[in-house]
Amino acid sequence: MDEMNATTAKEVITILQNTDILLLLKLPYKIIEFVEERAEKCDKEIKLKENTPLTEQEISDDAKAILTLIYRDFLCDDNEKELINKKIQDAEQELNNPFKNKKKSKVDEIQETKALVVQKRWYQKAFEIIKKIFHTT
Repeated sequence: MDEMNATTAKEVITILQNTDILLLLKLPYKIIEFVEERAEKCDKEIKLKENTPLTEQEISDDAKAILTLIYRDFLCDDNEKELINKKIQDAEQELNNPFKNKKKSKVDEIQETKALVVQKRWYQKAFEIIKKIFHTT
């Protein structure tokens, strides 16, 4: 947490300032104080969009990560905590091994399907056409 830059801290503190006071009371004072100290070094003004969910706000990924950790450690219940921990572990595994368990896109699936289709040679196609002509008459 010592590596939090001033802009990230300003984003986090701006969101915390717009949070319900009952939720803020659950946070340890030292965390809020630490973030405020870092945020003081930032001259940039952070503006949040009204009536827009937090997930759609234009804030840095670092701020989102810090808010996620604050939520996980101090605000959510045990079920949500397990879900968040699982998502974090999945993301870490994907970062550590990007080729393992990689989900295939629709394009990849279509290309694999095309590769499985047996391609007939031109003379096989011609022979089938001639067979069709003689069978229909």
